[in-house]
Order: sequence, then structure tokens, then C-alpha cells
Amino acid sequence: KFCHVNENHSVLEQNEIISWLRHTDATDEDKARPRILLLSFSQAAGHNLQEACHDVIMYDPMYSGSDAVADASVEEQALGRVMRQGQTDDVTCYRILVKGPEGERCLDNVIVERNLDEDVLRAATSNFD
Repeated sequence: KFCHVNENHSVLEQNEIISWLRHTDATDEDKARPRILLLSFSQAAGHNLQEACHDVIMYDPMYSGSDAVADASVEEQALGRVMRQGQTDDVTCYRILVKGPEGERCLDNVIVERNLDEDVLRAATSNFD
């Protein structure tokens, strides 16, 4: 089972779904709730998840088609929802990459490499001091 938040959920509904993950299981109903939350990059913005999780799975690399810095910034922000002040656990980020039938590289590999390029990340996380 899993929870998901999408554009059809009101802010109140989004907060309620996410709050299910933030609390220790006290009742049988709590124990029956999913412990996996699916969020798109756009839905991750604004949520603080450091209390709720310590594993992040990027299942779709961010790709706008033209702006590598903006794409890397969106991925870093999504990961930053979990890696922030108040996080008490080590955070692990997993990436799922699509490969061809024989294991050959596909577009996912190229996008992820681009989004993780040191120069692109430096620009994406710069405060422009």
C-alpha cells in the first residue's frame, strides 16, 4: 500500500496525508496506514518531510528539455524536503533508471548524469553571493 498526493488534493488533504507518516503508530488504524508516499516534483514543494522519512526514491529524472540548472535545482529541492534541519536519521537517495533490453544506456542515464554534474549542481544550489 502507498499514499500519494496529487494536484487534485486540496492543501488540507495533502497535509493530512503527509501527517499520517509523521506520527508513531498508536492504533491498529495507524498500523494499517501505508508508509510509502508518492510525490511528484511539483507536489514535493513546500512540505517538510524530515520527521516522516529518511529514504527518497527518485523514480523519474527531472527533465524540462532545456534548463539543466533548473532541473537539478528541482531535484535538489525535492531531496531537501527530507534532508533538512530536524532530520535525525541518515538519508539515502535511490534512483531508478530505465535501461534498454540488453542493459544499454537510455535517456534516463543522460538526464541523471546531467542533473548530477558538479558544475550544474553548483549553479543550481548557488545563493548567487
